[in-house]
Amino acid sequence: MGCRVQLSRCVHVIRVSHLTAFVLVYVLIFLVANVVVLKAYWEQRQRELEEQRQWRQLAAQPVRKPLGGAEAFLQRLQNSVRGSRRRAVFTCADFPTLAVGRRLGFGWSKEVFEATYGGRSAAVKTVNVEGRDMRLCREAGANYTECYRRTADKLFREVKLLHQLRHPAIVELYGFCLSLGRGENSVVAVVTELGEPLSQLALLQLSWERRLRLALDAAELLAYLAVSPLGPAALSDLRLEQFLLSGGRLKLTDLDDLQLGEPRCTGPDVCLLPPPAAASAALTRCTAGRCQGYNARRNQALAGERLLGPLLLQGVPAPLNASVTALLASCSAAQLSPTELSGRATELLKLFQRHGYGVTDTGSAVYEAVPNATLPGHNYRCAQSSELGRCWLSVSGPREASALCSADRRCEGYVITNVTTWTGRLMTHFKTRIVTGEVVPEFNSTLYIRQSVR
Repeated sequence: MGCRVQLSRCVHVIRVSHLTAFVLVYVLIFLVANVVVLKAYWEQRQRELEEQRQWRQLAAQPVRKPLGGAEAFLQRLQNSVRGSRRRAVFTCADFPTLAVGRRLGFGWSKEVFEATYGGRSAAVKTVNVEGRDMRLCREAGANYTECYRRTADKLFREVKLLHQLRHPAIVELYGFCLSLGRGENSVVAVVTELGEPLSQLALLQLSWERRLRLALDAAELLAYLAVSPLGPAALSDLRLEQFLLSGGRLKLTDLDDLQLGEPRCTGPDVCLLPPPAAASAALTRCTAGRCQGYNARRNQALAGERLLGPLLLQGVPAPLNASVTALLASCSAAQLSPTELSGRATELLKLFQRHGYGVTDTGSAVYEAVPNATLPGHNYRCAQSSELGRCWLSVSGPREASALCSADRRCEGYVITNVTTWTGRLMTHFKTRIVTGEVVPEFNSTLYIRQSVR
């Protein structure tokens, strides 16, 4: 009996010991987790304080010849990482990868490089240390560090704007490097989405259908800027050069001159729109000392002349000509609200989907269909084509393709592919000569050969 009591006491002690150990381990894990959380919070707080201090901790440096070009930029980037003792909120060391390539362009204060960031193509904007702004600052007697800081102010503002203004028609901010050290070790770099510069020449190489997509992007951007999180925003110097083409979409890339908030006023005569809108547009109301709705109307007036016009006028399909002309006239007079402008642009899309290029099928020719076949070569250039050297158009189906082919004396057939455009239309090759012996198989393509004339 005594042995059984002793055994039960041992078992009880063991159970209590196991329970105590479990509780101690649980408490230890809880304490460690709290320490980790507190440490992370403390580090984040220190980084926030460092961001506030770093702009005020610049020391004077002796005058030295500024470095320029991609190699010099990379050297400053490396020096800023190696020489950084205290980690700022965003430093160059935070970038997973940053392989800088050729210089894409430069201006008075900035230069832009092509780069690879995080495994994807990107654009890197940094201070142009050989630019006009740096040169004038140095000639005025300021040291290199102070001049770099002044010139970097535009980039720092751009980072803040890109961080707060998120829209599909604004370039995406991938990250940035803010490392203001001493002398030539300073580097401020903004990493954004990469794209092709927009120009009149670039627009001429795009089909009207693709330019319609860009016009819709522009209308949606203007609607967003009218009610942005930072208030009504104005593109003070709206130009094609402020935009990029990325993935076939329009992207605003230059936010330097973005003005936030409606202009101040003392009466309606102050709220005048820029010419030619000033001659025909109604006066903007001055309410509570602000020109209400001024920024949206100014954006619209400038966009109609400098952006929407170049996008929509060249090669507009005949059924849409009157609608495009009316839209641009309304924009020039700033007569539309941002919502109305977006709606009118969407209506253009619906008209294009309904009427296409406006060529009527007279039924004068008969076409024989050859499924899963194509014809290499025998291309020719046509007016609406988006590519040089071949007639490559979108169609709603065989009926519209037959009408386009029959209306062109050079066309003897066409190949409808399974490639669709953003409007849902089918991309089609138009051929100037059909050689049956050169027909080859191609899955999901159909060759149509003109047979006879009725």
